[in-house]
This record gives sequence, C-alpha cells and structure tokens, in this order.
Amino acid sequence: MKAMKWIIGSLVALVLLASIVVAYLVFAIDPNSYKPQLAELAQEQDIALNIEGELSWQLLPSLALSVGATQITSPREDIPQISFEQAELSLAWLPLFKRQVSIKAISLEAADIRLATAQQASNTAAAPLAAAPLGTKQADSAAETPDNADAAPAFTLAIERLEINNSRLQLPPRGDATGPQQLSDIKLLVQGLNLDGESFQLEASFNYSDPALPQPLAVKLDSAASVAQDTQTITLNNTALELLLADRPPIEINIASLSAVHSKVPHLEVSGLQINSAGARLQASLSAQGVDKALVFNGDITVPTLALRKVLSKWRVELPELPDSKALQQTSLALKLKGSNDHLAISDLVATLDDITVTGSTELSLAPTRDITLQLQSSTIDLNRYIGSTDESDSTDAKRSGATNKPAAGLIFAPLVAPLLWVGDGNASLDIALEGLKIDAIAAENLQIKLEAANNIVHIKQLSAEVFDGNIDASATLNLQGKEAKVKFTTAIGALSVEQALKAMSGEAALSGRLGADFQGQSHGNDAEQLHQHLAASGEIKLAQPYLSTFNIEQSYCDIAALIEKTPGKSDWPQGSQLQDVQASIDIQGKQVFIRSYSSGLGNISLSGKGLVDLDRERFDLLAISRLNGDQTSAQGCLVKSKRVRNKDIPIRCKDSFAKAGGGSCKPDGDFIKQVLQDTLLEKIQKKSGLNKESEEALKGLLKGLFGG
Repeated sequence: MKAMKWIIGSLVALVLLASIVVAYLVFAIDPNSYKPQLAELAQEQDIALNIEGELSWQLLPSLALSVGATQITSPREDIPQISFEQAELSLAWLPLFKRQVSIKAISLEAADIRLATAQQASNTAAAPLAAAPLGTKQADSAAETPDNADAAPAFTLAIERLEINNSRLQLPPRGDATGPQQLSDIKLLVQGLNLDGESFQLEASFNYSDPALPQPLAVKLDSAASVAQDTQTITLNNTALELLLADRPPIEINIASLSAVHSKVPHLEVSGLQINSAGARLQASLSAQGVDKALVFNGDITVPTLALRKVLSKWRVELPELPDSKALQQTSLALKLKGSNDHLAISDLVATLDDITVTGSTELSLAPTRDITLQLQSSTIDLNRYIGSTDESDSTDAKRSGATNKPAAGLIFAPLVAPLLWVGDGNASLDIALEGLKIDAIAAENLQIKLEAANNIVHIKQLSAEVFDGNIDASATLNLQGKEAKVKFTTAIGALSVEQALKAMSGEAALSGRLGADFQGQSHGNDAEQLHQHLAASGEIKLAQPYLSTFNIEQSYCDIAALIEKTPGKSDWPQGSQLQDVQASIDIQGKQVFIRSYSSGLGNISLSGKGLVDLDRERFDLLAISRLNGDQTSAQGCLVKSKRVRNKDIPIRCKDSFAKAGGGSCKPDGDFIKQVLQDTLLEKIQKKSGLNKESEEALKGLLKGLFGG
C-alpha cells in the first residue's frame, strides 16, 4: 500500500512539475516580441501580415494563443484579403516539450474574407481539410521517418475543431452582377475534423446577399461528414439544409447520403434527396462518374401530387383570375435522366396538371452538332379553363393597336420553332399527339403534329385533327434562313360541319353543310399581319347539302319573274334556301378571297357565278347567275310563263357588309332589270304603233340611251 501511494504521489509530482515548466515557458516568454519575426516570415511568402492587436497566452480551458485584430494581404492570386478582430489558437501540450507548436483548434471572431478570384475561393473552401490532422496511414508514415531525416517542423496544423462567428465572406465579382455577392453573419462549427473517414459534425449558418435577390437569403446547414484521405472520399450523411428568404416559406433540403470519390474516375452518388417547401415536395437521386469528355450520369426526379394553388399562394405568387376557379389545383411530375457531357435523355416522363396527363420522352445531343428528338402524348387539354376567351371589343382594340404592337421579326413562329432552331445545323424531330384540344368554342380531337427541322428550315410533315365533325390534314415548310420567314403549305379538309365552324368563330351560322377543300399556297413575312398581306393561295371547294338560312334565293328569282310578268308574287316562302352541292374554285390574295367560279342549284334553278370577299373591309360582293330549266322553280315554288325568264340567265347580286348581311343583301342585277324593262317597253310600243324595222332600231337606241345601256 505504501508503494502504491508512493507511485501515485510521484506521478502527481511529475504532472505538477511539467505544468510548472510549461507555465514558465508560456508566461516567461512574451509572444508580442515575436511580431516582427512573424511579419518577416510572412513577407518571405509574399504575404503582408499586420497584427495590430495583442498576442497573449491562456491556460484554461485549454492551452491557447490569443491573437488580436489582424490583417492579411498579398499580391498573390491564390491568397485572399483577410482580417479578423480576434482569434484563439488552441495548442497541443506534448509537442511543446519537443519545442514544436501544433495548433489543434482555431476560433475566429468577426473575420472578413474578400475573394477576388475563383482560385482564392477554391483555396478557401479546401483550407479546413488541408489543416486537418493526418490520416492514420499518413501518421504512421510520419512515425516511421528515419532518425537522420530532417527535424520535424517547429510549427504544424492538426486542426480538429474550427469555429467561426460573426464573420463575412465576399465572393468573387461576377461580370453581370450589379453589386457584391457576400455571405454575412457567418457561424461555422467543425467538430472532430479528421481525414480517417470517421464522422465529424459540420454546422453552418449565414445570410447570402445577391443583387438578383430582393432580400438576403438565410442559410442553415447541419451534416455528419467524413473525409477518407486514403480513398479520396468525401461523404455527407443526414444532411439538412434550410433556405429562408424574408417572408417566404422556408425551403428544406434533406440528403440521406452524398458521396464524392476523387480518383482516376471521379464518382458522385446522391440518394434520398428531398426538397420541401410550402407543402410541395421533390424527391431525387443522382449518380455520376467521370469528368470532361468522360462524364456519365443518371438519376430520377419525382414530385408527388401537390396542391398547386396553395403552394403558389404561400409563395405569394399572384395568379390572374382564371375562367375556371378549380383550375391549377394540383400537379405532379416524374421522370428519369440519363446522359453524358454531350447527350441527355429524359424517359418515363409523366406530368399532370389538374385532369391533364402528359407522357413522353426526349433525347438531346449536346455535341457541336446538336440534335433533338421529342415525343409527347397528352390527354385532352381544355385551354378554356386557363385562358379567357377574346370578345369582340378585345379583337377590335387589338386590331386598332396592331400597327404599334406587332411582334418582333420572327417571333410569330417562336412558340413552334424556338425548340427546333436550338439545333442550328443539326436535326430536330418532334412528334406530339393530343387526345383533344379545346380553345374557345373550337374542340379538336386526335390532334397530331409531326415536325422536322434542320438548317433553319422547319418541315411540318403532319398537322391533323378531327374538328367540327370533320377532319383537317395539313403540311407546311417554314424557311427561316433569310430576313423574313417564307411559308409554303397544303391543306385538305374533309366533311367539316360549316354550321359548327361558323358558330364557333362568330357565335351564329347563316350557312350549314359539309365542307371539303384542297388548298395550296405560300406567304412571307415576320408577323401575322405581313403573312396575311402576302398570302397567295388557291384551291377547290365542295360544300355538300348546303342550307342558307338568311334568305331564300328561290324567292328572289320568283320576285323577278313576278315583276316581269306583272303577276302577284308568292308570299308564303320559307326563310332559307336548301341548295344543291356547291363546287367552287377560289384564289386568295392577301385579305381578298376571289371566287373564280362556283356552281350549285335549287329545285329546277341552276346557279353559277363568281364573287369577292374582302376580309380587310369585311364586305362581300357575289354574283349569282340563275337559270330556270322548265316552267316551275320547284314543286313548292312559282310558275314562270314568261319566255324572257325561262331558260335564260338571270343574275342576282348579293352585296353587303358582314355585319349587315341578311335578306336584303341579294337583289336582281341592275343591268338585267334595265334590259328587261327596255325589252318590255319596246314590245308594247311595237304592238301599238306598228313601227318598221328602221324605226324599231332607232327606238332601241333611244331606250338604250334612256336606261344607260
């Protein structure tokens, strides 16, 4: 027992003696006397070290060197400008007995670091790891150093703990930035730092200021990190990152595991990534390996169904008043990514918005010669839920202001062509299929769009849809190589309901029937107005079972006959006209539609003629030449006895504005009426006066002069 007491007493005495020796070494030496030497040593490294504050020792709670206000500057591009108000450098005890100073912890207060270059930013980020204690293998290697090797350095860094408070970091200037980007109110704690792959705690918080942000962004980070120097691996586990912008909802980012391996083939694995904000959640994973030309990556992204309106409301995103108050209620997204440095593929795409579901895939070649292939399929899209219809006043206002509000050159095709022109000299192929599309009163089904593009030329291989109980199939070529777009197109229309089309366009229909047409044409221009003005097209039209509801053509014919025969006209006519199939040839020049010829009929009356429809002035002028074959127009029509009317061409002119078109728009042709009156008057004079041939010719000339013939 006495021996044990003696041993313990001896150990205590040795500890006290060592403490006294260390205390003497610490307090007997004034560290401030070494300021000039420290500045000189720094100057040898091309660093200006200015320690304005005091240097002092402290024993508790651990041996440390306290450094007052200090500034560090250097002309070297790899060293940033640094200043701090206070620093505590915790020292290891044992190295002191070997006349070595080993710093195991650093605490900085009110530090200000100004980064001028990207290299400085990289060096600053890597500094904590560079100062960490050696890994096990490196430590063992150092322990095996031969006796005749150089002596150990008098100063070493083996930082296990790094703490920074109330500090600021200014980032390198950005070329397009209007002000500095900086991190302020920095708090950083690294506890248990090592390079052996053992976990250590990493905590940080700061405010990020950027001219692009309305207010500073508050950032908080908490992670269990590890660094394995032997395998060049950095791992973050159970990482929580919070972003908070003023009065906006916080963005919470959680990563179950992030592993980065820096080797001959660098590798990155991210699993369990979740981003949450205002009830919205994004889940993702990513795997990547290689760098530069050898980069290969794949991953997946999922956004579970979220209440879109609630999320936008919490983020204070103001939505315009939509026609459907239940629109933009929910959305979701899922897709897979796979690619390399020059290729990107998106597959298994499923995106939803309310009752709309879009699926598809795309592949992009990012090489100098770009290519894109896109395939999309969608359920019916009802745009009326999201876009208000354009009323007549809006259209009028838009028309009046069209001269001053024309889109810039080329923008008319931007929504269609922009994704395709991205390929430049490469190739693009788009295949889009929609089950349905609703715009205002137009409802199309089975919409199919197939596009190809190369060298600023877009080929619309197919644009087809079922609409108004019929179908439309078109193709076109858009040449965008010059200063203005050039368009060539062909269009085929089959069995389209004219009544439905007119009601959809104007709200009312004066004509019904089934329309078939074949058109081809071309135009050029940089906006809709120019394209319309330069439009040149021609085609053939067939209108089956046409019915004209605004006026009765047969009635107009019978009124002419009654006028000539001086008999009472029939009064119980139906409102409209059931016509025979119409065949027509049409030319379009700008905003004028020229009806070169058309043919039709009703009952025993055949109809033919020509006409002009002026879309710019919103007027029409149609000439209908009627001819009665027989003595009665139809079974329910009128009886015509006069030979001046039967089997003769009787012109009827329909002329009016779009707004005033109606029963009074069609009247007998004035020249025909004059001729009939002239012939009738001449016949009566002949019967009563018995004129000879010479006198009859003179009378004809007189009547012709009177009637302006």
